Amino acid sequence: MVAFVWGKHDLKMAFELKQRLKEQNITYDCIASDHWQSFDTVFADTNERWAGKQHTQAIEVNNCAIRHWIGFAYINACHWRKRQKNRI
Repeated sequence: MVAFVWGKHDLKMAFELKQRLKEQNITYDCIASDHWQSFDTVFADTNERWAGKQHTQAIEVNNCAIRHWIGFAYINACHWRKRQKNRI
């Protein structure tokens, strides 16, 4: 699973994504994205193409949860270090 969330929704960005996937030898059978004409054009050779928010929402929810837990762990680690430092 690859989440590519930066850049404009234009052909240049879609071509750049496809090129990066190719450079890193990442293969795909299916592409899920929002309804962007640039993705329809660039990934026209893909076997399956899912377009719509219902297909990308699970990825976004997962990313939000991961960011939350990483932030939570970081804050707790900082507080723990501060408590240890104050004990000395």
